[in-house]
Amino acid sequence: MENKNERTRKDKGDPRHRRGVGVPSPNSENDGTQRTRGIDQEDSAGSDCIGTVTSEFRSSPLGKILDRAELLERSFYNYVHAHQERLETRLEESKQLESTFTDSLKALKQEIYDLAKQQKQVDTGDPETSH
Repeated sequence: MENKNERTRKDKGDPRHRRGVGVPSPNSENDGTQRTRGIDQEDSAGSDCIGTVTSEFRSSPLGKILDRAELLERSFYNYVHAHQERLETRLEESKQLESTFTDSLKALKQEIYDLAKQQKQVDTGDPETSH
């Protein structure tokens, strides 16, 4: 009769018996679109297991890699959000500049139109409108 340790050693070599965090079972119908179970999810009893795993997990090599990934994520989002804020500020400045330009150009065109109209009236000799 096999003892538990012999069975465990045999199972470790058999890929059908390997299990790990986030690894679906061979019979799983996961098509890649569903999330696989990870350490941050609840255990089968419905209790949150992150608190008990975190301290042990964080000191492991995988935990250290996860810490680096989270640092990278925070750094990336901090940079991107700050850049988006700068872009939004520049966009508002650009819109304000465009509005000022449009108003100034409209006033300049009106002055040119008025001067051209006055000049035409002077040339035609219309006394009512010439000054």
